[in-house]
Amino acid sequence: FIVQRSRGVALSMSMARASKDRPFEKEKFQRFKLIEAFRKALELQLLGRKPTSTENDPRRELTLPRYFTLFLFGLFNPMIKSMRGLCEASHFESVQKQLQCLPVSLGSFSAAQRLFDPELLKGVFEELSTGFKKNTNQQDPRLKDLQTTLHAVDGTLLKALPRMAWALYQDENNTAVKLHCKFELKNLKPAQIKLTEGKYCERKALKAMFSPGEFYIADRYYGGAYGYFDEIIEIGADFLIRIRNQPRSIRVLESFEINQPATQVGVVKDCRIQLGDNLNPLRWVQVQVDGKVFNLITNRMDLDADLISHLYRQRWQIETFFKWFKCLMSSRHWFAESPEGVAIQVYLTLIASLLSMHALGRAPNIRERELLSFYIVGMASLKELIRGLKIKR
Repeated sequence: FIVQRSRGVALSMSMARASKDRPFEKEKFQRFKLIEAFRKALELQLLGRKPTSTENDPRRELTLPRYFTLFLFGLFNPMIKSMRGLCEASHFESVQKQLQCLPVSLGSFSAAQRLFDPELLKGVFEELSTGFKKNTNQQDPRLKDLQTTLHAVDGTLLKALPRMAWALYQDENNTAVKLHCKFELKNLKPAQIKLTEGKYCERKALKAMFSPGEFYIADRYYGGAYGYFDEIIEIGADFLIRIRNQPRSIRVLESFEINQPATQVGVVKDCRIQLGDNLNPLRWVQVQVDGKVFNLITNRMDLDADLISHLYRQRWQIETFFKWFKCLMSSRHWFAESPEGVAIQVYLTLIASLLSMHALGRAPNIRERELLSFYIVGMASLKELIRGLKIKR
């Protein structure tokens, strides 16, 4: 029954696109398959690309498209939690028919992680990240005047196996992979990622993703080195970064009046400051909410203090995305353990989450994820899935 219902994710995710104001078109959604959408995007990346001599080996049955497609199939199917289980599924006739692949051995699948370039998936990821719905919820109309792309930035750890020695975190007994993400707040999607070993500096990772004309919103770690602020300004970007509660080396140059809208959201201090040895004057907005203090530093002097508070609150969107991403990762072992293999799995997991979010218009909540899993393994009918997702016919 795993095989017979494997296309359930694609079908169920797409059903959320149905409008509440028009009849449900079952046939249209049955033809929609997320894996086919991935294949089309992958084909675009392969156009004009010259395969390597290893890929062109006529004895090779596990080709690049088949490997990536089978890998993605494993991420979509909640019953498959290991490389061994995925290879076993490849021996089922219906899986072979659906994925257009041949049976795959453990040795072939394991070796493929070092043969196929994960950078191709980066291109697929960027291609599929286009066309998202804009985030219209809780949007302040003043954001339209910013004329800059808002990004929340952060890093999160993905637990690695002890034998993955390349992914050192704290010591030889602790390994982790760190996912650094630049998350676009307008469209609620990851715009750029970087994968490193767990101990890699998040400020350094973000520096590699700097682009002029962007606006970065970040938590306290990024504010740990004050010289970092000048580096962001130097490349022509803006920022809003929290610093620790007892900031050092602050010299107040000018205090601004706090108006009623700012007072209502907890702003208690708004100043132009000199921070440490920074060359550029900065702005310090202090917000107190529910007994917590937030010291926010920005280079934007033109924004209202209450808008600065609102912008920082939007940072939680990247935390929500990380939670959804880890839900896709948490129930499975690493299908591949080399740096290249890990990159393949992370990119494909991101692609799976993008496709799912695109089909639903958002990330599924816990109840919806459970219901989708029930449908995939045949415990819930199509009618029950539709009712659970609250899609009106």
